[in-house]
Amino acid sequence: MKDLTIAHHKSLKEELKSKENKAVLEEDIWSLFTIYNEMFFFGTLGTTLVEWSNRMTECAGICYKKQGYCIIRLSKKLLKFRSIQELHETLLHEMIHAYLFTVDPNYSRTDDGHGADFQKLMKEINKATGYNITIYHKFHDEVEATKEHIWLCDGICQKQRPFFGLVKRASNRAPGPNDFWWERHKQTCGGTYHKIHEPDKKEKKPKKPKKQQKTNRKINDYFGKKKVEETKQENPTKKPESKTKAKPTKEETKKDNACNKEIQKRKRTPPKDSFDLSDLFSPLESQMDLINTQDLMSDFSRNCSEKKEERIKVNKFILLNDKQEG
Repeated sequence: MKDLTIAHHKSLKEELKSKENKAVLEEDIWSLFTIYNEMFFFGTLGTTLVEWSNRMTECAGICYKKQGYCIIRLSKKLLKFRSIQELHETLLHEMIHAYLFTVDPNYSRTDDGHGADFQKLMKEINKATGYNITIYHKFHDEVEATKEHIWLCDGICQKQRPFFGLVKRASNRAPGPNDFWWERHKQTCGGTYHKIHEPDKKEKKPKKPKKQQKTNRKINDYFGKKKVEETKQENPTKKPESKTKAKPTKEETKKDNACNKEIQKRKRTPPKDSFDLSDLFSPLESQMDLINTQDLMSDFSRNCSEKKEERIKVNKFILLNDKQEG
């Protein structure tokens, strides 16, 4: 029994691997949702969220209501083995649930949620699109393949239908008191479950070495006299390590060479030890030598005599006018 179940599970898994369709996961489900929302649901699903789920293994899609909005989730693990059309059909199936949640406040999933209103919308969409939306999804092989944790009972229930003592689960949760059938199993069978199969363990990445935590130290350990003396005794002749400098660029070397040349020029012309005032007046004296002082005096006397003659003439003219008037 044990070998048969393990062999069946492996063969089923290999078959599904050949059917894996990566194009389904590349579909933009949000853009599909917006198109179908306008086409079939009058744009009423604006408050609905659509997302992929990596944890769903029992059903291909689910829709549930929260406060004021709905959430649609699609299973990656199941739909990756199906066609793109089946993805569209699953999305539309869940959108019908979301539409009924938003339109009808009394709608609920307690009575399965696939009543007359659901079936009416389903048939209309199938007629318009040519799809084959159904009430229930048929993903039996995919669901079975995801249940990689298998337990087998060693009691008499191994020979009883429909499970033959097998418990298959997608998560590593062993059968126990939390299961609703546990008490009945104890009374009718009384056997114990043993794990016979689990998924292949992934190789764990090597962990990075943890950094050493610094111990609590006192200030005296860093700045105290004892610490300084100890370091001197340990390495008295130790020289500080020379840090390697980066090589200068071409522009920096050119600037340095120009500066060095200017410094050398200034060194070649030493400054004067004493300062003489005659150096300041030397240019003025050279100009004064060019001017003739006698010429200046003759010009000045000539101007003065001309002005005197003009004044005498003016005075005579004034006196004549005064006499005539008198």
